Amino acid sequence: MQKGALFGVIAAALILAFTVVDRTVPRVTPHKVATVAVGKLPRTIGTWTNDQDEPTDPTVAKYLPSATMLTRVYRDQSGHVVELTLETSPKASDYHPPTYCMSAQGWSQLASRQQPVGALTATELELQDHSGRQCMLLYWYVVDKDQPGWTTFGARLMSGQSPTRLFVRIVAFGDPDLTQARDVARSFARDVQPALTELQQDSGSQPHA
Repeated sequence: MQKGALFGVIAAALILAFTVVDRTVPRVTPHKVATVAVGKLPRTIGTWTNDQDEPTDPTVAKYLPSATMLTRVYRDQSGHVVELTLETSPKASDYHPPTYCMSAQGWSQLASRQQPVGALTATELELQDHSGRQCMLLYWYVVDKDQPGWTTFGARLMSGQSPTRLFVRIVAFGDPDLTQARDVARSFARDVQPALTELQQDSGSQPHA
């Protein structure tokens, strides 16, 4: 299977998992929020470039009608490839950790850890499928009570601004192992943070109940 197809399978599987897990999973507190204009993310981020958006799976769109999804494959000048998926929604129930469907979709979790990346702490997963194919998955939530962004959430409410919600996921495949994939995913995560912060700031005046 080609990389592009594998990226698409993982993206659809992880997003669909958000709709079937138990609703007791901690989520962003429901409140008056602003969705993020994810489509405005630059196609050039440092040395990374992208030329088109990947289509959203129709089944995903059906199960998450309130969410806006953006999936892009970015490449750098050295030939490294990462897939970035952004999800933003005014509904807290649309957000869930992407760990529940791994075994059901044929992916085994090799390792999980909290990883400082730039100004934030992300969750980093090492995954392997039945064929031995490995990938590194890095994800985090913006405006979550378990993240430093929770302070920002409160500050925006106090100032009369609308806080934003955003889920960020980065996937890099390991060839032949995960050492390079780990470094590539972390590098892109650091590079994309300023652009994501700018999107959040620009979206703060577009509230949704």
